[in-house]
Amino acid sequence: IHTENKNAEGKFIYGGELYNGLENEVELFVKFKQVFETIQTQKSGAEFYLTYPAYPEIFEKDTSVKTSPFLNKKLYQQKLIEADYVLIFRPSWSAEALSSKFFELLCLRKPILYFGKKGKVSEFLLTNKLGFHITSENCNEMAHLLIANNKSKEIPDLNYDISKHSFEFHTKLLVGQIENLINSN
Repeated sequence: IHTENKNAEGKFIYGGELYNGLENEVELFVKFKQVFETIQTQKSGAEFYLTYPAYPEIFEKDTSVKTSPFLNKKLYQQKLIEADYVLIFRPSWSAEALSSKFFELLCLRKPILYFGKKGKVSEFLLTNKLGFHITSENCNEMAHLLIANNKSKEIPDLNYDISKHSFEFHTKLLVGQIENLINSN
């Protein structure tokens, strides 16, 4: 899937499970969204498609954040295409985990907003100019940067080669390793 932010008004999307222990990160997103709207001087929307209801007391603080049950694949993909920004939440015990979902989201070519501890996820996004790492310390600064990015379109870096994360690429690597082992014996 290749998509581009055309309007970048502020439509945020998340799909999946919100694990226990993400209260601070979810609360931070609600705060970030409010700061973003204040700077941008217009409302934004957020859609959370969840495998089960989570953190209703936090989401109730912002009525423009919609929570719904998880959608079928085709509908969810359409929602992803329509969104301006993709959200990732990682609990502190998982800040080093680059999940398959993470690499699937890269293919959207949309800015990824990461809420979680510093680690491999944040490092990968920042090093490759694919997204933003939002923390309680940089919330205001990141909202300004995201709005500036709506004009500059520097993030995500559309030249980043996502093919090196494909099943085909890794299968070829594995086959090459196996052939090298067979040929060396």
